[in-house]
Amino acid sequence: MKIINASDNFQKATWLDTDFPTLIVDNFIDNQEGEKLTRDGKIFIKSEAKNNTVVHGGRILIPFSSDKFKRLTKISKSWNNFYKIFKVRSLKLFLKELDNVKNLSEISKTSIDELKLISLKDTEEYKLLNKLNLKLLEKKYNNLLEKKIGSIPPSKLFSVSTIRLFDNYWRKLKSLIQYVFGEKPILPLFDYSFSSNGYGREIHRDSDNRLIVVLLYLNNLGESTSGGDLEIHKLKKSKRKHNLYSPQPKKNDCELQYVIKPKRGRLIMFINQYNSYHAVSEMINDEEGRHFLYGGFTYPSSLFVNSKRLSRSKLKTEMFLY
Repeated sequence: MKIINASDNFQKATWLDTDFPTLIVDNFIDNQEGEKLTRDGKIFIKSEAKNNTVVHGGRILIPFSSDKFKRLTKISKSWNNFYKIFKVRSLKLFLKELDNVKNLSEISKTSIDELKLISLKDTEEYKLLNKLNLKLLEKKYNNLLEKKIGSIPPSKLFSVSTIRLFDNYWRKLKSLIQYVFGEKPILPLFDYSFSSNGYGREIHRDSDNRLIVVLLYLNNLGESTSGGDLEIHKLKKSKRKHNLYSPQPKKNDCELQYVIKPKRGRLIMFINQYNSYHAVSEMINDEEGRHFLYGGFTYPSSLFVNSKRLSRSKLKTEMFLY
């Protein structure tokens, strides 16, 4: 097991020695930009305390396409400028560095070949309200569309469910047409997240539709903080076929390969394939919080998922969040 500390410096993009292609680079954003994004994010999260959605024990999640994130970009020039270029810049870097990957498995080679066919699309293309330009409905329901069913007021539940249903059918129809004509559309599905005490993630791989996973740290953790590290795992015993790999293996069946400490400006990207196992250690004694961007480049439909990269496990992307 290798520990990558905040004091370590990856000035050049570097591929880690993992079972799946994993890229790390420091200073993807400079300290000044990271400080501005963190400062404005802190203020915004505090002002939105009543509307914050908390997941995984202590993580506030704000999808880029949500009404809440749009409010953040209106009051923060730093966020408005940054999010517009982040998606394209990160993808370009990853694709550029693919020529430098070594010791690839056959399935990783298949994953990389898949990357060469993708076409970056806008998430708004797959939203029916946006397509029909129904501004009144957008204004009335948009702040509810990214919420889970249990947190939607009963009086709005039918309307929100209906909109989601039509959005879902529109996305499937559009995806089917693109599939028939040989397109490989990929969507940049990202969120701005803030985590604190209690936050952690079990060992898992990401949803079936996701092709590239992206993580960018916006701040450094406090000296007293324990946990909040990205952990990269592999199975102790490899399986005969890749479709036998569980999306969420048991901890006792895994071996820890890397522990990557959060650091402002540190970018980590990897291909989501059958064995892309990662986790987050539980945060304890935290004072600063962990500000980060998470998400990745994701197919709008399972039609585009290459069965050679991973087996379809019904591990779905919650598209309504985006």
